[in-house]
Amino acid sequence: HGFISRPYDAVQNAMAGCYILEEHPLACWQNPAVSGRGVEISGSFLYSLPELPLAIACYSTSIRKWGFSLSHSSLLHPLLKQNLSLVGVNYGNEFLAGGLALSFINYTYHDRGKFSAFSLNSGFYWQLGIFKSGFSCHNILQSRLGSATLPVLYSYETRLQLPGNVIIGCGLEKETGYDFSLRFASSISITKFLKLFTGYQYNPDRIGTGIMIILRNYHLCYSVRNHQILPYTHYLSISYVF
Repeated sequence: HGFISRPYDAVQNAMAGCYILEEHPLACWQNPAVSGRGVEISGSFLYSLPELPLAIACYSTSIRKWGFSLSHSSLLHPLLKQNLSLVGVNYGNEFLAGGLALSFINYTYHDRGKFSAFSLNSGFYWQLGIFKSGFSCHNILQSRLGSATLPVLYSYETRLQLPGNVIIGCGLEKETGYDFSLRFASSISITKFLKLFTGYQYNPDRIGTGIMIILRNYHLCYSVRNHQILPYTHYLSISYVF
């Protein structure tokens, strides 16, 4: 998919963009109501191309029922530099929460100069027994970047907690100018030190997988996902969870 539908860390890359199965700090980019407390750094060369280096950092914390996120993403291509900054806030508890995130978008083209815009995202999540679901809308004000209107992205996800430390989930996504995209994902805790992730996205067809090593509060995750035409995309993420 297009402008704003992109994994922001190794977990999302492994699970076809799904975020609700593993609530880590960088989940705030997908749904501002969902963000795990901690610090996370993620990096990738998109589609294994050296000219597409992506780096992302995030800090997320909470005070009572309030959650706060601060994050920055940089994609540095010789012909295009993309910088995205996000400030998010959410309110709620483990059963129901809502959030808003304001992102600042800056594009610097080699031959066209700079273009900037602000975009507002909203999201909710709720939990009923072993089911947990989330809905988000990106760019709800339909902001413009230069002469172009930025796309609006709608996303819904739900997950089911199964016996044996297994979580499965699915999601539906619709971005302006694209057809609906369907996603399936799973998370399996092999031991308290090791997790495995898998994901499948339909339209376009893409498969991802990843592994997470857990050492107390430190999480190290590596994942890889294919593409129908381009080479594989590898992600590496390191986080410290509060």
